[in-house]
Amino acid sequence: MAMPKVADQTWRRIYHSRVAEVYESENENDYYKVVLEDMKPKYFYGELGFQNYQRYVYDFEMATMYSQDNAMMKKYR
Repeated sequence: MAMPKVADQTWRRIYHSRVAEVYESENENDYYKVVLEDMKPKYFYGELGFQNYQRYVYDFEMATMYSQDNAMMKKYR
């Protein structure tokens, strides 16, 4: 199964947070685009695309949250 061309897709946003936005293709099933703050988009396709993009976004959000918590803790020590 070949990955469809990005330029041929119409994207609709299905999730957004302070650090991430997730888009789903309206043309293809199981095709997702993730944009993390100021980074190039990353694309997920196939049966595990849904699961993989969720893991990717979750890991990034947790890393961002913990790095901010650690910076705040150092400030108060």
